[in-house]
Amino acid sequence: MYNILQEAIVCVNCNKRIKISIQFSFGDTWLFRYKIGDTIRWGGNDKGIPNLPLVKVYGLAEEAVCPFCNTENLKEYDIIIKKDVIQVSRAMESYEHYLSSANEGDYVILSG
Repeated sequence: MYNILQEAIVCVNCNKRIKISIQFSFGDTWLFRYKIGDTIRWGGNDKGIPNLPLVKVYGLAEEAVCPFCNTENLKEYDIIIKKDVIQVSRAMESYEHYLSSANEGDYVILSG
């Protein structure tokens, strides 16, 4: 299972704001929907460790094609979570960070 971060991005081609849903596996993974600033839920189908000082979570966009111009946008994201609060999503720096992690490639502890 996974959760969903609902986010708005700017299309790389037409510069229009589009809504995307980014899947991620951290916290109680039960298809909960989040936005930036929300606190991750725990106490069910948990992946990860609660209340970490800083963690980077792998995110994959469900839909990456702009509905206005049909251009494919970025699919992979780093979701930054600080003490269970979602801070930001951004273009994934490198998948290698997740591969070298012992956490099934879902997240990387940055501190704590």
